[in-house]
Amino acid sequence: MRHLVPVVAVAGLIALAGCTNPVAGDAIAGDTTPPRSSPSEPAEPELPHSGAPQVPNPAGELSPSICTMLTEQDRESLALEPFPDPYPSEENPGCKWTGDNWSSLEIEVHEDQPAGLSSAYANRDRYDFFEELPPIRGFPAVALGDDRDIEFGDCTVQVGVRDDLMMSVTLENVNGTPDPCGRSEHAATLVASQIPAR
Repeated sequence: MRHLVPVVAVAGLIALAGCTNPVAGDAIAGDTTPPRSSPSEPAEPELPHSGAPQVPNPAGELSPSICTMLTEQDRESLALEPFPDPYPSEENPGCKWTGDNWSSLEIEVHEDQPAGLSSAYANRDRYDFFEELPPIRGFPAVALGDDRDIEFGDCTVQVGVRDDLMMSVTLENVNGTPDPCGRSEHAATLVASQIPAR
């Protein structure tokens, strides 16, 4: 005579087995494998990096009004109009002056690039022209641009004011001008004189 196992007992065994299923990541009795951990974010490289020099004398807090970083005398020496055009940005504050023959001067503080001048060095291969300059008022600097822009008289000088902050000074002249990077370097020197010490 066959003995039937009560249905209630079988259901109870199935329920008990379901309660003991291991959850992914939980340790299992007798298992010496450590629980898996989520991958950590890669650490940011220390500043400076990519061959950029360290800023020996970091600047203090820059004025929120970038247009004050060029004095009236310096503006006149660059043949720029007296009414600058600030272009406030959520990321990068800046200011622009226009001058004769469609020339212009732009200053931009790159708050969106916390690697400072290291960002320029890390991306130097993207430019046709990249040249290290002598320190400007003690701040490391580079001149950079594309061949076509420089041919038309446009050149940007980027200045490391702190290891984690850089400022760009760009001189543009659509009619072309001899040595545009030399003129941008001169303009950056005038602007750097207004950078406060820490």
